[in-house]
Amino acid sequence: MFDVTGGRNLHLLDDLCRIQLENFTDYPFVPDQMRRDAHLPAPRDGLIAAQWAYTVDGTTASYQVADINVTRRLHVVIFGTVEKPFRKLAFRGKRFYHWATATRRSLVSNIIADGWLGSIAESSDSALPVLLTSGWIPLPIEYRAPVHLMRWRELGPETERLTLIWLPPDGLDPEQVAELQPRVYQPAAAAFLLDVYGLDPDIPWVATLCGAEVDRPRPLRERT
Repeated sequence: MFDVTGGRNLHLLDDLCRIQLENFTDYPFVPDQMRRDAHLPAPRDGLIAAQWAYTVDGTTASYQVADINVTRRLHVVIFGTVEKPFRKLAFRGKRFYHWATATRRSLVSNIIADGWLGSIAESSDSALPVLLTSGWIPLPIEYRAPVHLMRWRELGPETERLTLIWLPPDGLDPEQVAELQPRVYQPAAAAFLLDVYGLDPDIPWVATLCGAEVDRPRPLRERT
């Protein structure tokens, strides 16, 4: 596992960008941001940008682009996948994806030790069945996101319906998970809509989804 930020492990950057383009063809602008983040310090004001690469015998097998959102107390999964030849690979007694997920969550929980709310991601309807078998929980809120992601100002403000999914912190029993879940709705929506996409909190549907989180100081992603 390698972190490709802050000028580290740049020999893996081309592979990460290639995998991103091959798996998310609708977002050709994302690799430019990945290259930028690879050369910038990971810590920002209120979050830590992460670009994790996984290699198996020298071949890039998986990656994840994420925010460790210290302000919202969440691990925010923005993009990621496991390359097809490695999806059935077993490692240390677990499917590769499950092992990688556990290692990332352990890392983030050590950074956000107090008030850690778990991991969140967005899912389309087509991806949801597979993700639910891996333990993700769909959050029952009417969520939507900009079609053009962080370039919505330039390319258009259209939105699409998605599902926010959540992996609770480890070690909780079902009652604790049920008690914590409603507390995640607004931070999860804000972590994407305000912090990843930079939407205006005065937009009525954004304000509704983010609730009291619009009043929390927002992390500042940009660094020069």
